[in-house]
Amino acid sequence: MARYAFIVGCTLVIVIACIYKLTVTVFVEGSEWNKRAEEELSVVRKIQPERGAIVADDGSVLADNILTYRLSIDWNAENFGERHYRANYRALCDSLNKMFPEKGIDWWLKRMNIDRHINLTDSAGNRMRAKVTMIAEKLDSVQCARIKQFPFFKLAYLPTKADRVVTGLVRDQMVIRINPYGQLARRSIGFVKDSIIDHSSEWHGTSGLEKSLDSFLYGVPGEAHKTQITNRMVNWSTKKAVNGYDVYTTINVQMQEILANELEAMCQKCNAAWGTAVLMEVKTGDIKAISNLGRLPGSTDQYYEDINRAVRGNELGSVLKVLSMLLALENNKVSFNESVPTGASFVSGAVRLRDEHYVMASKTPSLIISTSSNIGIGTLLLRCFEKNPQGYIDDLKNRGFLDSIGSGIAGEEKPHIVFKGKLSEDRVSLSRMSYGYSMHIPPLSVLAVYNAIANDGKYVRPRLVKALGHDGVLDTVFDVSYIRPQICSPQNAAYLREMMHGVVWNNGTGRSLKSDIVEIAGKTGTCYMLVGGNYDYSKKRTTFCGFFPYNNPKYSCIVVLENGNLGAAGGSGRVLLNVAEKLYARGLLDNTSDFTEGNHPERGVMFASLDKDASTLKTQWGLGNLAVYATPKEEPAGTTPSVVGLGVRSAIALLESKGFNVRVHGTGHVVKQEPAAGTPIEKDGECVTLYLKI
Repeated sequence: MARYAFIVGCTLVIVIACIYKLTVTVFVEGSEWNKRAEEELSVVRKIQPERGAIVADDGSVLADNILTYRLSIDWNAENFGERHYRANYRALCDSLNKMFPEKGIDWWLKRMNIDRHINLTDSAGNRMRAKVTMIAEKLDSVQCARIKQFPFFKLAYLPTKADRVVTGLVRDQMVIRINPYGQLARRSIGFVKDSIIDHSSEWHGTSGLEKSLDSFLYGVPGEAHKTQITNRMVNWSTKKAVNGYDVYTTINVQMQEILANELEAMCQKCNAAWGTAVLMEVKTGDIKAISNLGRLPGSTDQYYEDINRAVRGNELGSVLKVLSMLLALENNKVSFNESVPTGASFVSGAVRLRDEHYVMASKTPSLIISTSSNIGIGTLLLRCFEKNPQGYIDDLKNRGFLDSIGSGIAGEEKPHIVFKGKLSEDRVSLSRMSYGYSMHIPPLSVLAVYNAIANDGKYVRPRLVKALGHDGVLDTVFDVSYIRPQICSPQNAAYLREMMHGVVWNNGTGRSLKSDIVEIAGKTGTCYMLVGGNYDYSKKRTTFCGFFPYNNPKYSCIVVLENGNLGAAGGSGRVLLNVAEKLYARGLLDNTSDFTEGNHPERGVMFASLDKDASTLKTQWGLGNLAVYATPKEEPAGTTPSVVGLGVRSAIALLESKGFNVRVHGTGHVVKQEPAAGTPIEKDGECVTLYLKI
């Protein structure tokens, strides 16, 4: 009975305590608990949407999200199998080293040493909590599964529960933004705030398309509230998140690679501080490739995707003479065959102009452009606006040149031209503006004008984005648009094309850019750089802007190099020409480079091939009267490879992969090469000339 009384007494005490606590909670603290519940239930939690992808013109992904995993070991896991770990320590490190060999076995032995992570003490001698050691991150599911099969981790999946070992392996999910093509067009594609995020983080663009189209790419966040169910509180979605749009760009991956490689090679060759280049389709204004390179800090020959200078204003020099000539023609201040007095110098009040090369008493408009005459172009622009310099800005504004391009690239600037309001000073500024000084113009704005000239005066707007979509279905399509229907008449556009053709083909400033592969036309530009408010004549910015092929313009291109040691033609112009020739070599100029119509061999020819299986085609197809060229033998490292016998595309691909520049003469397969196979390579980017014959 005593025990019974004790049990009853204890029970009564517990019951009374429960009743007391319940009473206090409901009646005394009830309002406070209700307030906390309301606060918890009223909290709106944001559900992050999935950011949209950025896609190239052929559907290739330029930027997208992927789910990855991070694997770690929690040394403080309950019942961690320390004895088993020590027994498998060496084998585990060997396995990790085979999977991630760049670290080295010594690095793994040190990192995975259990004694570095357990039984730690602080400065007061107290035992510290064991650390979590990361094994690897950004892993896919296949890599995770492979690591789980490593000797120690495999013990956690033994068939018998009693035999299983706690390994402490922790797998965390992460979403990362990736760029499959690495640095190709990286600055124009842009960056996001964080490269690694989880689903609770906001993810916004900081540059390029990622920033300018962030509102589309980001999507619309959803909402969730806490709600009470039978035995717990859960997040209940009240507004579904809407994933971001996929952005379909005009970038062509193959052209982008060509442009980026050529620009980087030239930056290294001429030791430029930075370089920018844009390749655009004439008819549509589609930007097919864009590259912005800056020298890596602390390096002399390494470059990376720097700020997008293609849309930032700079003084660009004589490439603006084409725009000045356009205004003179459109205002009927000069005729195509007129002889304009030039000479070596021109003085009119405070206006002073000089020509240091191609000095002649007079020049036609075509010679003014091809010889890049400051006096000639300054004289013509003064004819137009000498009494009203502000009329120059008004004319450009009416033609749309001062409009924002609206290409979709973040950080885009408008052309900046300002007069001071004093006639004498503005006349001087006007004469300097005629050849590209005293005005800050983005290269993309200049390219748009050249593109219009190649397009019979149709002033098409450059575009980098052509559509938006969801889940592979187009939602919004951006059609080809125009800054103005015409920037000039078709007749004057034809005159200007002929003038720019003369720059290259009539012994003008770009005469070194003649090619029997692709006929290009364009204009050189050199501008000395402002340093501390004064022009430093030891530093220059060189530009070449043009289009190709001349007779049927398909692409326009501008290349700008800062402070290189080559001239405008030899540096910037050479990049454009190399790009044009490589597009031709890949059949991207609507051409067939191996054969020409009506020019075929009398008997079948099988070019040499780098494909080892190609030699069996003759017997498989039952071909009899067939000339077969043997695969070229391999030459020693450091020498020019042999391509004799190969078709032109295979030959160019092989040589370019070895770092050579290639020139081609003729049609068919390679019958001769200079320098010959086996010749020691003297420098990077050496030119190999191929002679073809059918």
